[in-house]
Amino acid sequence: MLILLLTIIASALSSCGDTEKDPEPSREELLTEREWKVSRVYLNGQDVTSRPEMASVRGTRASYRMGGTYTETSGSGAVTVGTWQLSAGTLTLRPVTTQEESWRVEELGKGRLTMSTTLVMQDGASVLFRLELVHV
Repeated sequence: MLILLLTIIASALSSCGDTEKDPEPSREELLTEREWKVSRVYLNGQDVTSRPEMASVRGTRASYRMGGTYTETSGSGAVTVGTWQLSAGTLTLRPVTTQEESWRVEELGKGRLTMSTTLVMQDGASVLFRLELVHV
């Protein structure tokens, strides 16, 4: 009886560590799992989210779909569609009607996306434009 009890306990203890973990989602799966909304806007490291001129940016929503298409709706209601590609930490957006954009993905996790790009202003000055997005 004691040997049977020890065998059962040993078997139970050895199987405790055998539970398989779900594989971590890929970066593409994280990007495409839900709709995103801009929560913070930064220019050269300064939070400018609440500035009136950022109203259409801070209300922007984006949906990235498997297969490489996306839809972006600004806070003012303007809709942009196109294709996307995520490679080596860079999210490349190819809108149908405007120029290609390259964004450096700083963080992509469950419910959080932070990305940045350098913009050249009309006067030739460069600014670092950074967005923080969250799931809707």
